[in-house]
Amino acid sequence: SLPVVLICAVCVAAPRLVIRWTFSTDYEDAATILQILAAGQGLRSVLGASGQVLIMGGMQRLNMTVTVISLMLYIAVAPLLMHRFGAVGAAMAFSVWIVGLGLAGTWLVKRRFGIWTVASTSPGQAIQMARSAVELRKGRRN
Repeated sequence: SLPVVLICAVCVAAPRLVIRWTFSTDYEDAATILQILAAGQGLRSVLGASGQVLIMGGMQRLNMTVTVISLMLYIAVAPLLMHRFGAVGAAMAFSVWIVGLGLAGTWLVKRRFGIWTVASTSPGQAIQMARSAVELRKGRRN
């Protein structure tokens, strides 16, 4: 998560520089789009792998339901934003969708399993998450 967040932070802070290094000056007009997409991806990365936790916890259907509902909302909203704002609207719709999906998954994991999937640099929180995982595993064996 940390490498993704750092890369996204660089893309948000200096999008024109990233575009020049990666592609060429011909694409510098896409700087705003890169910023929006990088901000969304960075936030999603911080929210953690909630979908994978739901799947590993036996909640595949719940994960699929949340994904399908959020995708339907994206499909409904994206064309409106694209019509109004063009490529920037498409980037906004995608970022809102991916962050919304992450927030829903994070909330569901907390509600179902009692753990947060949000990234943290706190050793205490990491230890607590490990304890919660062990307790969850023990509960499944009984």
